[in-house]
Amino acid sequence: MRSRLIPAAFTAALVAFALTACGSSDEGDSKSAAVASSTSSAPEADPTEEWLTAARTTAAADWPEDAAPADHEIALYPDLWCAELSKGHSVGYLLDTKQGEFYPIGETWGTQIDTARKLVVAAVGVACPELKDQVTADLREAGVY
Repeated sequence: MRSRLIPAAFTAALVAFALTACGSSDEGDSKSAAVASSTSSAPEADPTEEWLTAARTTAAADWPEDAAPADHEIALYPDLWCAELSKGHSVGYLLDTKQGEFYPIGETWGTQIDTARKLVVAAVGVACPELKDQVTADLREAGVY
């Protein structure tokens, strides 16, 4: 009887030790995970979604729901505008309806000039913030900012 008691006691001690070791390991892992999650940065916002939200908010009065542009119609404006501004063109050039390539207008929707200027500022803030000073200076010089 004594020979059966020792292996049973040994097995119980071994199981208890294993459970204790597992518990401390889990606790350590959860602490490590908590530290990792608190030090990791939040995911960056999607620039396209950020632009679409800003554009719709800025142009809400100009773009009623029944005559609003589709996302694909306005999604490319920030990249187009930033490329032209990087070449040294002005906001006035972008929004000159005579050249007509960069003014935010479609077949079934339009934008007032004041709103279009605000859209350029919003687009620059999202897509090429390094050009914001150039844009605001240009608009100030034109007396519209």
